[in-house]
Amino acid sequence: MPSLGQTFHELRKSKGLTLKEVADEQVSVAVISKFENGTSMLGVDRFLHLLNQIHVTTSEFFYWQTDRYAVDASSPFNEDGHSAPSWKLIEPFQEIIALVNKADPPKNVTPVNQYQQRLAKAVRDQPTPMNLLLMAYVNSSADLVHFNLDKAAQDILPVVNYLSAVDQWGEFEVYLLIFSLSFLEAEDVLRLFKRAMRRADWYQWLSDDRHMRFNLCFDSFSVLTGKQHYAEAAEVLTTMDELVHDKDSSDVRYAVQNLFMHGWLDIVTGAKEKGKQQCENALSVYRILNVSGDDDLLRPIYEHILKYDPSDLKHMMIMMTLG
Repeated sequence: MPSLGQTFHELRKSKGLTLKEVADEQVSVAVISKFENGTSMLGVDRFLHLLNQIHVTTSEFFYWQTDRYAVDASSPFNEDGHSAPSWKLIEPFQEIIALVNKADPPKNVTPVNQYQQRLAKAVRDQPTPMNLLLMAYVNSSADLVHFNLDKAAQDILPVVNYLSAVDQWGEFEVYLLIFSLSFLEAEDVLRLFKRAMRRADWYQWLSDDRHMRFNLCFDSFSVLTGKQHYAEAAEVLTTMDELVHDKDSSDVRYAVQNLFMHGWLDIVTGAKEKGKQQCENALSVYRILNVSGDDDLLRPIYEHILKYDPSDLKHMMIMMTLG
C-alpha cells in the first residue's frame, strides 16, 4: 500500500497540477515535495488544506489510499462507508449559479457583472488554477444572461480543457461538468458526458452520490435538447434507459423520470401528442406515489416544453437550463 504522500502525488499529477500551483502561503513547494517523497508528514489542517488545493475530498483520498485495494467494484459501500461530497470544493460555483438564477435578463444582471469584475481583479492578483476556472465560469455565466451563447461556449474553454486533461476524475470534476453543461458546445457535452459517466460509475457506491449518473443523464439530455441536438440527446437517453433497467441501480423515481424524458424528446421532435401522453403519465405516477419534490421539478419543465419554440432565443436558453 502506498504512503499518504505517494497517493497525494498520484492524485495531484492526475489533475495536471504542478507543485507550484498547489503550494501557497500555508504549505510551500518544499514541504509538499517532502510529504510526497515520504520524508516528512503533515498536520491534519495542512493535509486537509492540500486536499482542497487539488479538488479532492477526504473520502476520495482514502478510497484511493486503502479501499481500492480491498473493495470489489461490484459491491456497494454501506451507509457508513463514506461521507457526502464535499460541497466546499464547489461552493464558489454555487454562488455564481445563485446570482444567475436571480437574474431576469435583461433586468437584474448587475450582480453577475459585479461578481465578474471582482473576480477579474482577484485573478490578476492570484492567477491560481481554481481562480482561472472560476473566471471562465463567471464569464460564461455573464454571456448566458446576455443571451450570447456563442461567446459563452468560447469563454468556458478553460473548463473544457481542464476536464479533458484530468486523468483521475473525482466529485469536483463531475460537478464542475454538471454546472458547465449549458455553456458547452454540443459535441463537448456528449464527449465529456461519456467520460464523466465512466467516472461516476465509481461513485455509485457512495451513499449520497449513488444517483450521480442519473443526474448527469438528465442534465446532459436537457442541455442537448435545448441546443436542438436531438441525435446526441437520444444517445444520452439510451444510457439512461440502460441505467433504469439495471436491477442494481433501479429506482422508481428515475424510471419515471426516464419516461418523462422520452415524452420530452417526442414533443420536440414532432410526435407531440405521443410525447404529451408520456409526460403526463410520468407526472401522474409522481402524484400517485407522492414523491416529494419530483412533481414540482418536472411540472415547470413540462410547461416550458409545451411552449417549445426554437426561434425564441430566451425560451431556448431556458430550455437549456431546465435540468
